[in-house]
Amino acid sequence: MATAAGGAGPHAELAGNLIDLDAPRQQRMALPGLTEPAQAATLSLAWTSLGEFFARMTTQLVIADCGRLSAAHPPWALLAQADLVLLAVRPHSLRTVSPAVSAVTAMRRQLPAGFVENSLGLLLIGGGIAGREVSRHLGVPVVAGLPWDPATAGALCGDGRGRRRAALMRKSAAAYENVTSLIAARRMDSALSRRDTEPLPVMP
Repeated sequence: MATAAGGAGPHAELAGNLIDLDAPRQQRMALPGLTEPAQAATLSLAWTSLGEFFARMTTQLVIADCGRLSAAHPPWALLAQADLVLLAVRPHSLRTVSPAVSAVTAMRRQLPAGFVENSLGLLLIGGGIAGREVSRHLGVPVVAGLPWDPATAGALCGDGRGRRRAALMRKSAAAYENVTSLIAARRMDSALSRRDTEPLPVMP
C-alpha cells in the first residue's frame, strides 16, 4: 500500500488494490492495510494521498481503522481529511477512560484548528461511566455506543460463529444510522458555508 499511495499515479494504484467483497457489485470494498503499528512509518509520506483517494469516493462511506494514536507515526494527515473521527473509548472505569485524555490533547495539537470541536466524536464500547460524564470529562460529544460483545466481535474477525441478532449487530446498525446522518448534516453545513463565502460574479 505504501508503494501505491506514494507512486506517480497514487489514485489509480490504490484503486487497483481494492478488494471487492461482493464481486462484482462493488458495494463493499476493502483496502488491505497495515498488520503491525511499526509499519506506519512506511506510510508517513503517503497519508495525504490516501486521504485524497478516499475523499474522491463521494458515493461511498469510507471507514478507516487508524489504530491507537499512542502508537508511533499516527496518520494525522489522513485524519485531518475525515468528515468525522470517532475515538473508541471503554467507559468501564476511570482507568479505561484516562488514555483518551492524551489522545484528545494530541488531536488538538496535531489537527487543524477547530477540527476537534467540529469533527471529533466518541464511540463508547460497553457500559460503566455514563456517557454524559465521559463527554464532559473529555470535552467531546458521544456519537454512538456499542456493547462489549467479544464473542460476536471475534466471529466478525473469522473466529467462531456469531448471531445475526446479537447485541453488537443490532447496536451497530443504530450506530451506522447515527454516524451517516451526522456526516450528511456536516457535509451540508460545509457546502452552505462555502456557498456563502464564495464571491459573487461581477457583471460588466
